[in-house]
Amino acid sequence: MNFFCKTKGVISVFLIIVMLPLFTSAVLLVDGARYQSAKTMIQEAGDLAAYSTISNYNSDLKERYGLFALSDGNVQSTFEKYFKETLGYSESAEESYSQKVQNLMTGLIGGNEYKNADFFNMYNFNVQNAKAEAIYDLAKPDVLQSQIVEFMKYRGVETVLERFEILVNSSKAKEESRKNEQLVNGMEELSGVDSRYSGLMSMITALESKVDTYNSSLNDVTSGYASFEGLVIEEMVDMAFFSESIDNTKYSRNNSCNTLLSRTNRAYTAYTALSSSVDTIIEQATRARNDYIALREKYKDHPELCEDIDKELETLNTILDENSNSGKSIVYLKSRLRYPSEEMTLLYGESLDLNSRLDDAHRKYNRDVREKREEMEAEDYLDSEIEEELKKIKYFLDITGNGLNWRYTDYIPVFDTETESEVRAAARNTVANLDIKRYTNFSPYKAPSPTNCYEDRQINADQTDGVDYKELAKNTADEANSKNTEKTASEEVNVKLSDEVFNKLPSQKANKGETTTKNVDGISENNASSNIKSANSCFDEIMSGLESGRDEVLTFCYIFDMFKTRVTSKNIGVVEGADKVGYKDTSHNKWYHTRWRYNDPRGEVDTRDRVKNTELDTVFNSKEIEYIFTGSKDEGTNGAVVYSWIYATRLANNLAAVYLDDNAKAQCEALAAACSAASMGMVPPAVFKWVFIAAWAAGETALELAYLIDDGYRVPLVKTKKLYIRNFWDVGTAIGSRDTLIRDDLDSFLDVCYEDYLIILLCFVGSDTRLLRIADLIQLNMNGGDGSGSFEMDKANTYVKCDTEVSIKYMFQPIKQFSGEYTGSGLKIKNQIYQGY
Repeated sequence: MNFFCKTKGVISVFLIIVMLPLFTSAVLLVDGARYQSAKTMIQEAGDLAAYSTISNYNSDLKERYGLFALSDGNVQSTFEKYFKETLGYSESAEESYSQKVQNLMTGLIGGNEYKNADFFNMYNFNVQNAKAEAIYDLAKPDVLQSQIVEFMKYRGVETVLERFEILVNSSKAKEESRKNEQLVNGMEELSGVDSRYSGLMSMITALESKVDTYNSSLNDVTSGYASFEGLVIEEMVDMAFFSESIDNTKYSRNNSCNTLLSRTNRAYTAYTALSSSVDTIIEQATRARNDYIALREKYKDHPELCEDIDKELETLNTILDENSNSGKSIVYLKSRLRYPSEEMTLLYGESLDLNSRLDDAHRKYNRDVREKREEMEAEDYLDSEIEEELKKIKYFLDITGNGLNWRYTDYIPVFDTETESEVRAAARNTVANLDIKRYTNFSPYKAPSPTNCYEDRQINADQTDGVDYKELAKNTADEANSKNTEKTASEEVNVKLSDEVFNKLPSQKANKGETTTKNVDGISENNASSNIKSANSCFDEIMSGLESGRDEVLTFCYIFDMFKTRVTSKNIGVVEGADKVGYKDTSHNKWYHTRWRYNDPRGEVDTRDRVKNTELDTVFNSKEIEYIFTGSKDEGTNGAVVYSWIYATRLANNLAAVYLDDNAKAQCEALAAACSAASMGMVPPAVFKWVFIAAWAAGETALELAYLIDDGYRVPLVKTKKLYIRNFWDVGTAIGSRDTLIRDDLDSFLDVCYEDYLIILLCFVGSDTRLLRIADLIQLNMNGGDGSGSFEMDKANTYVKCDTEVSIKYMFQPIKQFSGEYTGSGLKIKNQIYQGY
């Protein structure tokens, strides 16, 4: 009995010990389930409220551009209203979401008998905070692009397929473009070298004048010595016959000597100037030859360039040939100039010495005559007798030796005969024995003239058949540009945005740092002329863009499917009568742009089959895609910049095409030769040739721009030999016959239209810049005809961020034993929700 007494109540204690954790665990599980269900209900209520908030989107924006954005800017009140109603925390008479959940639960455990029991309200939701804000506006490039991609992922397939030709031929296009770029670069460098050494021709021309001056000075030296020699002989004869004019002869001989020395100085000065010019020509020609050799090595894979370079090298080698005596070598002329320069130095010295010796002889002669006179006067001779005796005195000067010698005889003849002719002959022989004349035995020099140097380069000007290609190309370019300008002026009115409207655009706000977006790059018209090289490698740019990913490709599709270009208003592809019953489609015979957008009888259509020119209300009349490239507030400027860039690209292409066309190149060279001859060789043919090639290429380019823009034809991306001006000299004929001209004479593996060029140009614009300018256009067009409405892309948000804080009651707080353990209004549940389009 004691045993049972001792163990009485043990089972109860044991059960209490066991059941307490079991009940506690059950309570925790129930409360945990209640907490999780409350959290789920709050999450669902937040989602439903967020969905309700974003359901109020801008329907006009969605209809026009396929983009979603919140229409109501006050998302806070909208979200809070729906969130509270969903949780039953409002005065709405309708049953709330939480009430429906609770009714469902009470039905599962016994119907509605506890419907109004306070204790069965397991949640007692109390909204502490319900805050919502709109985020991610369409002015941000990445947000806008995600919307565009979502809209175009099914609609852009047709556009991509249309551009498939470019993608398929991209590798070949890049190869041909690279070759073309190398050729144009080579042409530019060759033209630069030609221009740099064009002065060589004028220097050779000026050399002729200096050679003539030098030859004339040598002739003056020769004639001056002849005069000096004659007076020396006369002085010797006068001495032999005691002439009364001996003093006059001496005076004349001195003057003649001074003249000879002066002429010798002038000749040496002429030699110095000529020699300096020759040295300069040789230096320039040597440098030019080295530059041409280096250029030839650099472009050895381009035979057309090498052919022209070889012609220049042939000319320079002729000028610098040391062994040539053909009269074309400047080096040979320099070698010949050394001899007379040395001889003139000797002539000057010996002439001066001879004149001095003659003065000494004259003084000695006068002294001997005076002494003879004084001697006879002392012997009381009569004057007449003295004169007679003096006349019998015979002197003869011997000036052939180192000194000055003379022979004197008194009544003894010096010669076999005493006649003057014999004395004169003896005097002449004596002077000749001096051999001074050898110094003046100069033959005339002939300068290598430009005509001689370039005679193998001359082309018969008759090859031009009387056609002035330069004037023709200029007129062609002027008329084609004029035709395009007249159409633009008559058919289009260019819009210019006000500063107020322009400054509100997303791209301008980004430029001013009013957003977190990077600054927008700009394209200016001034870049066009200096961007030929980059334009030639355009396919590297376009392929890097198109191959960069799906998003970029679909963005390009969106641009061309949704916005206008300058050809939109021209109704390209529209055939008269196409909208009539029984019309048969013949558009496949037209060399037009993309098929599906331009073959509609109504005009160009977008992806939703709306006629762009009449059914789309836009601020810019036509040049919207051009704005995406340029970004100017003036529509006319946008069109002009695009025109100039395409012009620069085509001009580079056509420069190569004209250069590669044998017939066209021959015509340019023929005209260049004629113009060079007309300039008396002052400008070499090579310089004129580049002028004519550039003029022809400009005419070709102007025609192509008329084909591309006025009527939407395609032209070869890389044109090699298909020249329009060569076949159609009349511009009107060329423009009127372009349909046949382009289709029948096609020699290109890839033809491009104006749209294709816009794609290429847009690849030069950064991705963020493109997207910001798309946002500009959308904002402008959404604000009506003048773009001054209230719609702003940076306020068109695509997401809402919702933060909620809701409390639920403590489950065991009503129990007296636990009421003191709970503080506050209840358990708090925080939630954050992102919802958007």
